[in-house]
Amino acid sequence: MTSAIVSAPQDAAFFGAVPSQDGVRFRAWAVGASRISLQLHDGAAAGQHPLAPVGDGLFETWLKGAAPGNRYTYVLDDGP
Repeated sequence: MTSAIVSAPQDAAFFGAVPSQDGVRFRAWAVGASRISLQLHDGAAAGQHPLAPVGDGLFETWLKGAAPGNRYTYVLDDGP
């Protein structure tokens, strides 16, 4: 097995969840993933939401109604 070190893109200002006044922006870096969705486990925006690819392995979405403290997980390539 060969491993490689991959550096995060220079425009990757943040990863994870960043709240705003009326929602939350979610951003993940997953080199090699073809699809990522966000499973929001509670709150007004609960459910599964796709993240859009924005280049260099970055995926993101903004969810109106999501709030600080909501529990979430990322799902890569429709996996568990």
